[in-house]
Amino acid sequence: MAVRFVATEILSSADGLSHGETQVLETDEVRAARAAGGGGGKTLYEQLEAEREKQQEAYDANTKALFSPGEVLDAEDVAFYEAEQRRAAGGGG
Repeated sequence: MAVRFVATEILSSADGLSHGETQVLETDEVRAARAAGGGGGKTLYEQLEAEREKQQEAYDANTKALFSPGEVLDAEDVAFYEAEQRRAAGGGG
C-alpha cells in the first residue's frame, strides 16, 4: 500500500499575513481519490503504521528464512557421505 497525498484545499490570505481562508479544490485527482476511498478513511498515522507493519512482516520473514536451520540429511545422504569417507580413508574400497 502506497501512502499518497492529494491536495484538497489551498490556504489563501487577503493580506498576506493570516491564512484563515481555504479554497476547496475539485480536480479530477481529488474526485478519483475520494472514489477510491482516500485511504479507506484511515488517518495518516494509521496508514503509516499499517505500511510499517507490512514492511516489518516482510523483514521478519526474510530474517527467519536466513537464520532457520538448513535442511537435514536423510538416510540416503548419510550413507553416501559415510561411504565417501570410508573410500577416502581406506584408499578406494
